[in-house]
Amino acid sequence: MYKTQYRTMLAFVLILTLTILAACSSKSNEIIIIQNGVVFTATGEEPISDGVVVIENEKIIAVGPESEIQLPSGAKEVDAQGGFIMPGLIDARASTLLNEIDIQEGQINEIQVTLFFTRTIEAGITTLRAVGWDLKTRPDLSELNDALAMHGNNIPTLIIAGSITHAEGNVFEIYPEDSMGVFNIEEAQQAAEDIIQSGADQIAFLQPIPPDRRSIDNPLVGLSFEQQTAIVEAGHEQGLKVIAQTSFPEDALDAINAGVNELIGWPHGSEDPLSDELIQALVENSVPVLTGFSVGVIRPYEGDVRRLIDAGGVIVFGTFAPNSGSLANPVNEMKLMAQVGDMTPSEILTSATANAAEAIGLGNEVGSLETGKTADIVIIQGNPLEDINDITNIYMVLKAGEVVFQADIQE
Repeated sequence: MYKTQYRTMLAFVLILTLTILAACSSKSNEIIIIQNGVVFTATGEEPISDGVVVIENEKIIAVGPESEIQLPSGAKEVDAQGGFIMPGLIDARASTLLNEIDIQEGQINEIQVTLFFTRTIEAGITTLRAVGWDLKTRPDLSELNDALAMHGNNIPTLIIAGSITHAEGNVFEIYPEDSMGVFNIEEAQQAAEDIIQSGADQIAFLQPIPPDRRSIDNPLVGLSFEQQTAIVEAGHEQGLKVIAQTSFPEDALDAINAGVNELIGWPHGSEDPLSDELIQALVENSVPVLTGFSVGVIRPYEGDVRRLIDAGGVIVFGTFAPNSGSLANPVNEMKLMAQVGDMTPSEILTSATANAAEAIGLGNEVGSLETGKTADIVIIQGNPLEDINDITNIYMVLKAGEVVFQADIQE
């Protein structure tokens, strides 16, 4: 009798396993064709009129003019309705308020999911980099990552950078829960190692911000060059990018000389233009600069952004927004990039796709529409290359080839 029950149970398990595998295989082999639109690949190539993007198993397998692509039969067709097909937007400096996320029994409060993540997807942002995390009370990011993973493609990919600042500086005074305050080289190195152990994707260090931004007592106490170097070396030894938020040109030069991979904020704390020395250092060391102009105080000197771009510098899109899901945030930042940065629409879109993907360490996976990359794609009604305001007209968002948002179209 027991042998019969065992065989019956074994047969049931085998059938269930085969059923699951068949379902997974069927899903993974689904082919999607996005057609009837202008394709912006973010590779530097000209937009493709009447372009198509073919997706299989979450990856892009073909991109080009419809007349040159052999379209597979039996594929699911997505009509872009004459719209603009581009890579998903990447906010490379989002303030997602991670420390406020409430995780109960492995799940995130649904209201917070909507506020922090669902609305972000609806704004066309498929990837976020958050800077700051309360490592003192929650030294392990695995619980957060597991809770985020439960939502699959319905939320953006989240890159987390743990942050370090001087314990007597104004950044730590204002944001004590978002950064680790240190006094000396040993503490700086230990903080970097703690961030690495937490499972963070990157390390950030934050230098003083202008004293007119907040009422503060010790505005300009920052990390020494030696402390910055210790942080950079610790991160690079483990293969992590190290990024620096600097408000003043002299701090920016220090950070570059210490070996940082990116400046996450315009070095604006001077009434003078950026020096030729700083621009040359940024270009020669391949250090991109994040914008964040919509914050208010971070505004470049007239002509500086253009000077940096024309010299070969790289600009990265980032909003610093408390809630990147606000539908206005991408366009507000982009409009300022055009107005105060004198950037072209193509440069702006590239900064929010290919440039941002490279900066956050995902350049081989997302950020452009190329064969082999993950199909994070946004379809827009209109053409933001002609009017950047069209970036708000999100028609459809695909995350890893799955449609995760589609707007209601009024006939």
